[in-house]
Amino acid sequence: FFAPKLLKGAGAPVQKVAAPNEEENTQSVAPRGQTRLWLALALLTGTMTIAAQNPKALLLVALGCLCVMLRTGCLGIKDAWSAVNGPVLLSIALSFALGKAIDKSELASIAAARIVQLVAPYGQLALLFAVYFVAICIGAIISNNAVVVLMFPVIVRVCEGAGISWRPALYALTMAASASFSTPVSYQTNLMVAGAADYSFNDFLRFGLPLQLVCMLATVPACYMLFK
Repeated sequence: FFAPKLLKGAGAPVQKVAAPNEEENTQSVAPRGQTRLWLALALLTGTMTIAAQNPKALLLVALGCLCVMLRTGCLGIKDAWSAVNGPVLLSIALSFALGKAIDKSELASIAAARIVQLVAPYGQLALLFAVYFVAICIGAIISNNAVVVLMFPVIVRVCEGAGISWRPALYALTMAASASFSTPVSYQTNLMVAGAADYSFNDFLRFGLPLQLVCMLATVPACYMLFK
């Protein structure tokens, strides 16, 4: 009878004890739940749209989206730092340096010209296989764009000298440069996959190199028949 009566909800567990002179913040700065999801999707869509229209602005737009996601709470500082793969970034930077050195020294151009010239007298089909194989070897250490830039003048010069059409050779070169799977440093996305899945250099050689050879066996005869 003399026990104090409890109000409804008074027995609920205490979630937080406010410190002296501390007021409860009823409004959160960061959006919650679905709002964060839609904001992240909007930022991703905007980044892809702007990058497609102006690729040079990709870095600036990506940094801006990162700042917005950090400010709104869509992404935490720790999550952002944990997503940065230092070895992958270092490998990409070193691969660019290696490709630049090979380009400046003209090592790839000299080797490609020598091999293609040796095979050219054996006919167009042999030349196509040689072009594809050389592009695979060079593309294992430099970017695909650099492979095309280096080998394009060599192929045109050799084909014109041998009296062979250079169009099928250029198609084979483009395909060989694009289908580069044999090493982690042959393309940036290969490095990203290697870091995420913990693939080794030997894994790329075991699975990527046979795949490139299969592509060569399919592409070279197709180019030869289409431009025969």
